[in-house]
Amino acid sequence: MLLAADIGRLARFRNQGYCTVMSIFDILIWAGAALTLAGLGGILWCIWSVAAARRAGLAEPQFRTRMQRVVAVNMAALASSVLGLMTVLLGIMLGN
Repeated sequence: MLLAADIGRLARFRNQGYCTVMSIFDILIWAGAALTLAGLGGILWCIWSVAAARRAGLAEPQFRTRMQRVVAVNMAALASSVLGLMTVLLGIMLGN
């Protein structure tokens, strides 16, 4: 059970900057950064997948089939990166 003295100590501890609480804008910034990194990971996967398909020396129809999948993932990864960067920007602009 917290006593009044404990609550006062916690308030002083928090006011001295030792304990910080994330605001909704900080959460927006970090969530946007995570979304951007996920998109970047998708783009890197696309690059790796295309390089592996070229090294495999596939026939034209098989290569086109594989590239159709990669293009779909690439567009989703680009959209994720754009939305993440927009979220970071929104968090920065509204947080100040």
